[in-house]
Amino acid sequence: MASEDQLITEYFMMFDSNGNSTIEAKELKTLLKVVYKQNPDDAMVQQFLQDFDADESGTIDLEEFKKMYRAMPIKPEGESLKDLFTLYDKDGNKDLSLEEVKSFLRDLGDNSSDDLVRKLMDEVDVDRDGRVDFREFCIMYGRTVYGDAY
Repeated sequence: MASEDQLITEYFMMFDSNGNSTIEAKELKTLLKVVYKQNPDDAMVQQFLQDFDADESGTIDLEEFKKMYRAMPIKPEGESLKDLFTLYDKDGNKDLSLEEVKSFLRDLGDNSSDDLVRKLMDEVDVDRDGRVDFREFCIMYGRTVYGDAY
């Protein structure tokens, strides 16, 4: 079983979509949607930044994120997203192909064309390998479940 610090670090890395070791406003908005099931507006995101951005950098670093996580009254159900990812990772290679993403979207009631699915994958494919890993899946999940246009 992972320690609380390890779990928090994993959440942080999931939502640091550009890999710059900080959570920026856009990433924070996605995190609040996916993990905490909030539908934050820009004012809510700015309030979180104001409350937890101790160094006033305009972003949340890992230590600030740990404080934010511990202050949240509801803790995320981290395994549920991981289990969902594993369910669609049919070949078990720890990333999702176009067909696996399409299967996920179909189950959400979205019968998008291959072109639209590729566009969504391109938007979340941070490492540009043409596939969707778990961190990218979390971002994609937020976009599809919460209705962000792609």
